[in-house]
Amino acid sequence: MASLRLGKSIFRSVSYNSVYLKGSYPGKLLPKPFSTSSFLNSSQQEPKPTELPLAEPSTSQKLAKCLEKELTHELSKKTAPNPRMLAYLEKSGFKLVQTDGDAIVELRKWVKKETIIVRFTILDLHHSPIDPALLAPNVFSPENEHPIKFHAVLAKPGKGSIFFDCMIVDASLETHNVMYYPETWRAQPTRVSDTPRLCDKVYISMFGDLEDEIKEAIEIHLENRGIDEEMAAFVREYAVFKEQNEYMSWLNNVRKFMLA
Repeated sequence: MASLRLGKSIFRSVSYNSVYLKGSYPGKLLPKPFSTSSFLNSSQQEPKPTELPLAEPSTSQKLAKCLEKELTHELSKKTAPNPRMLAYLEKSGFKLVQTDGDAIVELRKWVKKETIIVRFTILDLHHSPIDPALLAPNVFSPENEHPIKFHAVLAKPGKGSIFFDCMIVDASLETHNVMYYPETWRAQPTRVSDTPRLCDKVYISMFGDLEDEIKEAIEIHLENRGIDEEMAAFVREYAVFKEQNEYMSWLNNVRKFMLA
């Protein structure tokens, strides 16, 4: 389980000749790059890299200095992970699955033979300003926050899976669509922005069109598996925490690139 502690394009033409790439699946064709020398006659030479005249100080140094200033400012506001987030993970039984530099985050839990997956992205936070107060150790306010979309998948071995297309609005949960898949893997798109409807022809049930009795039973079923308002609060708070750390990492990486 990942720890909560985080720390000009060059285009080349390709031929229409295709080759198999070693290790690719059978039938996978990839373009074969042209050899630059094939276009050159005996009187031509390949261009050599040249040094561009740069004003002093160089633009890269200026940019690096701006990035360093912003990074210093952000580091001054950095706080430790809220103990409440750690307590939630211990209490809920969810395992946090995240990778530094990746915007996608997952919560996973296993209940008997059922696998429960919640997937969301911190990029949803870019649609609205981040209140610095949200980073304080014990302060959390859901006011004026952009909705966070998430997918919930309930899967059983050999029995398929149910896919829930959901959203966190303020501090509450909304379920929009419900889909059943005979194959578990089909209900797990690689991006939160993806929905199975984009690539599959599976029947989609609009949650709002269901009978009230069915909607209530679905909500209770999800709550019993930890997909509730407490989880919604964790998702929003952790998304803010991770987004801030990813931003600082981005500042530092670009700064080092400019100084290299």
